[in-house]
Amino acid sequence: MMCSFDDAPKRRAPGGGSFRLGASYGYATTTILFGEGRRAASERHTAFALLEARLAPIATFYAGVGPVLGGTLTTPNTRHRVNPGLVAALGAGVRAVDGRGAKPLVTISATMSYLAATTHDERDNHPIGYRAADLRLGVLCGKTLFDAVTPYAVGRVFGGPIWWRYEGQNARGTDLYKYQLGAGFSVAPGRGVDAFAEGVFVGERGIVVGAGVRL
Repeated sequence: MMCSFDDAPKRRAPGGGSFRLGASYGYATTTILFGEGRRAASERHTAFALLEARLAPIATFYAGVGPVLGGTLTTPNTRHRVNPGLVAALGAGVRAVDGRGAKPLVTISATMSYLAATTHDERDNHPIGYRAADLRLGVLCGKTLFDAVTPYAVGRVFGGPIWWRYEGQNARGTDLYKYQLGAGFSVAPGRGVDAFAEGVFVGERGIVVGAGVRL
């Protein structure tokens, strides 16, 4: 998901409010370490609904929830399917540089999330609990062109525990890559509607696409 910021008042719809409703789809792939040389390759698909509130000219707060649509966890000896689950998040962002004139648009964000799902070995249907907590700090730097299109680069660092049963034993894990580097663009054609697409190519990799409307 991505919080939005107007970097010019004329990008707002006439009479536009301080709330934005958004929806997104995301795919992520990474490696999870469970200690003692144990690891699992992870793939995950999620959808998300986000309500964003701007309570100050340069600050926004957001909350979201959505389903875990599926995925896999693959160890050297087993392959597990990720069953449907739920993910929720709370966060805030600050516009550090407003992008006016020759200046770039720079935003800083912090997001806490929690994911709850189950997995099952492809050889049986026995469910295994899977939980993950995450704190993520991000910096986005871009520039709005033609008052409508904003290409940007993004970097994030994150961390948090993951709880699972690794080959029959309770295990606590963490991501091998605790960072993301990527790029994307957002489009705001007017009337309070916007859309974005983002790809992350270094660290925890993935893609996210989404759209939103101001209420």
